[in-house]
Amino acid sequence: MNRISFYIYELISAIIIGNVGCLFVSVNLIHSSSIETLVFSSMAILYFTVLGIFIPGFFYSKSLNLNKTLLAGINGAFISSLIGLLLQLLFDFHDTPYLQSFVGGGVNHFQIWTPMIFGVIGFNIGIERKKFN
Repeated sequence: MNRISFYIYELISAIIIGNVGCLFVSVNLIHSSSIETLVFSSMAILYFTVLGIFIPGFFYSKSLNLNKTLLAGINGAFISSLIGLLLQLLFDFHDTPYLQSFVGGGVNHFQIWTPMIFGVIGFNIGIERKKFN
């Protein structure tokens, strides 16, 4: 398989696992304060998005015999997803009606896009950079 198909698999997997993880966490936070909901939903987005990137990324690195580069890819995905999440939260606080999605205990699922895209890019940069070293 080519690289593009694995990038698409990483995106799809991150969307599915990230949204399911956010739904799981946000259902348990219905009666929480807005700050608790914001913190826990952001952590869920970060961890479940990286998990969604890791699953096809594992098979990608295994197919190229790059098992030693998997940790560099996961580190790149985690750091890039964290940067994307912080950028997304910065934009959320700037636009106050968008922040209202947190107040009711729900999570706006468009919030997952920025960390997901940054995470996929970071994972693949980490693997490619480590592959040539």
